Amino acid sequence: MKALLDNVSVLVVEDNLMNQKLITRVLDTWGCVYKVANNGEEAVNMTGRVKYDLILMDIHMPVMDGCTATIHIRKNKKNPNQHTPIIALTAAAMMDERTRVLNAGINAFYTKPFSPKELKKEIIEFLQKEGTIVIETPDMSNINISFDYLNEFGGGDSSFIRMMVETFLEEAPKTLDNLGSAFQDRDWETVYRSAHSLKPNYMSLGMGVQQEVAIEIEEMVKTDSIDEPKMLLLIQQLQRETSASYQLLRDKLYELD
Repeated sequence: MKALLDNVSVLVVEDNLMNQKLITRVLDTWGCVYKVANNGEEAVNMTGRVKYDLILMDIHMPVMDGCTATIHIRKNKKNPNQHTPIIALTAAAMMDERTRVLNAGINAFYTKPFSPKELKKEIIEFLQKEGTIVIETPDMSNINISFDYLNEFGGGDSSFIRMMVETFLEEAPKTLDNLGSAFQDRDWETVYRSAHSLKPNYMSLGMGVQQEVAIEIEEMVKTDSIDEPKMLLLIQQLQRETSASYQLLRDKLYELD
């Protein structure tokens, strides 16, 4: 089931540092991308800027609690997360607390401590049932691998090809993480640099579709014509398809032996 949550964007709203580390550790293992808000007020501000696929909301927090934050998000028609699924994670389990949470507009309620395995299963089922997110698997027809360029450039030296592919496998995940984080922070300079650095790497591996996507992201920033919803889709496409390419690249390396 891991692939189903790869690159799903999550906002974690939690004031307790240890809980933040526990939740984000789980999200890392699921392949999600995430941001953390330390209280409800931060969550309202962050959801007003970036669309998330899912919000994990603590209820009892300083400054602004989770129910109040959810009410603000749901009432604001300009908030891109007005209809984003919000799941409450809280130690409170009293019936009146459940009623208050659901009346605020929160979609589901899970008590702490939770089992990561069970929570993952329920989140996947919830997102699919709600139909508020299309959890996509990569379009494998978009992923074409060719070592022709590297073979020509390296004069047929298979060890050179292996070194270049291994470098890509090491560096691409970090660059894509930076790209996703920079988008969420609206750090357009880093978005540009990340897309610009990925572009020749895709070209070297014959990954023409991904190269064109990187070029499109780069051009949006370069020409100051940033369409944030479209850019998010392009970044998510790159993340999905590049992740799917890793095993294909390893398989082709085996063929060199």
